[in-house]
Amino acid sequence: MVAVPGQTLHLRCPVTSRDSLQPALDVSWYHDDKLITYDDLNLLTTAGGLVLVTVTHLQRAGVYRCELSGQTVASYAVLVNNDICKVPVTESQYQAKYSDWCQEFETYRSNLASWAKLRKTCGSR
Repeated sequence: MVAVPGQTLHLRCPVTSRDSLQPALDVSWYHDDKLITYDDLNLLTTAGGLVLVTVTHLQRAGVYRCELSGQTVASYAVLVNNDICKVPVTESQYQAKYSDWCQEFETYRSNLASWAKLRKTCGSR
């Protein structure tokens, strides 16, 4: 799994509980074999998943493992791609980055137009 700086990731731990509203208390998450403590950047979901909030550092890369009662249930290799944030140095790098930005902008513009059309349709009902 590849993350870009600033991205939030949700890692699933496929466990089931008798009561879907109760957290899976026996679930433990590890990052590179170190037990994760839950805080503002590492959140445990009620389904036992792990949310990595705002992945910004290479230190957040590594292997994340979910255990239930000492047994590994799921494992994720997380890579942080900092290349996307590097400033272009050569003309060809600049042109490639500019092309990427233009394509992304066109996607946003198209999605906005679709949203506006749906909003107009739903608003007329």
